[in-house]
Amino acid sequence: MRTLPPIQRIGLLGLIIGFTACGIVDPHQAAKTYPDALELERVSLQALKETAPAPASYNLEVYVISRNICGACCKCIIPDGILIAESRNPELPEEGLRLAATAPRQFEIGYQYVMSVEVREENFYNQVTGKPVRRVKLLGYNQAK
Repeated sequence: MRTLPPIQRIGLLGLIIGFTACGIVDPHQAAKTYPDALELERVSLQALKETAPAPASYNLEVYVISRNICGACCKCIIPDGILIAESRNPELPEEGLRLAATAPRQFEIGYQYVMSVEVREENFYNQVTGKPVRRVKLLGYNQAK
């Protein structure tokens, strides 16, 4: 049986490693850029939007419904982010909450997550509902088990 010369063995090994790595890495999914979810009080998304005391930080158990990804060459009105809801298929858009997020591709649509968020009330009110406008910032997350 004939063996390959060392240079060909190295080249073959490089091809095998390269094909294996390309099969594992999904170019449409970004690496995680947020820390793990924190140990915080868990509230419903509805409570977070309406009644939970603010300013404060909470955990939510939510589904990612959609992602908003602005191209690098575009000027976008809506920043990169995700739309979250307590159910996988919310009936109304108002049931969800849009969160700004860096690298939204790290979130899989339809997957459930535990998200740590910070909420604060602004000094102005929604003209339709008359309720204070709340700003919500993503602090960390884990995929729900």
